[in-house]
Amino acid sequence: MTATALQRRVGKSEGVRPEKIPVPREHGAWFVLFGSVLVGTAAAGRVGVELFLFSAATFFLFLSREPLAKLLRTRRYGAPPERRNRWIKWLILDLVPAGAAGLLLLSIFQRRALLPFAGVGILLFLAHLYWSVRRKDRTLPAELLGTAALTLTAPAASVALGQSEPTLLLAVWSACVLYFFSGVLYVRMRIAGALRPALLPYHRRLNLVYHLVLPGLIGGMYVVGALPPWAWTGYVPAVVRGLTHSFRVPSKPLNIRALGYTEAAYSVFFVLIQVPTWWS
Repeated sequence: MTATALQRRVGKSEGVRPEKIPVPREHGAWFVLFGSVLVGTAAAGRVGVELFLFSAATFFLFLSREPLAKLLRTRRYGAPPERRNRWIKWLILDLVPAGAAGLLLLSIFQRRALLPFAGVGILLFLAHLYWSVRRKDRTLPAELLGTAALTLTAPAASVALGQSEPTLLLAVWSACVLYFFSGVLYVRMRIAGALRPALLPYHRRLNLVYHLVLPGLIGGMYVVGALPPWAWTGYVPAVVRGLTHSFRVPSKPLNIRALGYTEAAYSVFFVLIQVPTWWS
């Protein structure tokens, strides 16, 4: 019997549930976060120890959002002291390695150009946290704001690896945010069609307009040289998906898990196209 199995058996026999690590429940956010990091790495055209430190800082900062939101909710709505102490413990366990990795980037590798990204990211993080504490983090503005914040890791990863060209940093962020906004609008339309039919016309129009405009935006970036050759192909499946489903009758019931897996596959395809094109 393994140690984990023994721990579970003992926990059950004593009526104690093993403590789970608090992680953000939005699985799609992980694809946005580290998909953007990979694209930003490709735009820098190199890897190094800086990438490991940046990824570690990003990972633990993202993990810290869950215990921090839980802690603020306990203060707002009330909770036993042991529950507050639990969130404080996990918050410290997340912030310490994140801070250590960030300090190494600033001190050893002199990546002070990351500070503006950190400042903007913290402001967006706090704004999204404000909505999360009030249980409004699933609204459209909150989701778009959260996506914009997560995709900032693309130019930030490039800066961590020594890239400093402003136009390239803006281009790599735009490439990521335009793609992942597509997923937000599409998923909200699918969920509205299955669970909130009264809101379907609004979300359908929003999704349709965005996916009609998106090819023009991508084409414009390519024409002015902000998008590498063939990078546009990474958007094609998402654009086709968004346009075709705008005219389909919504399916009921909606398989949320299958929808999540499908979106994950689209995101993987996008990243697999972007990484070699930006690297070249």
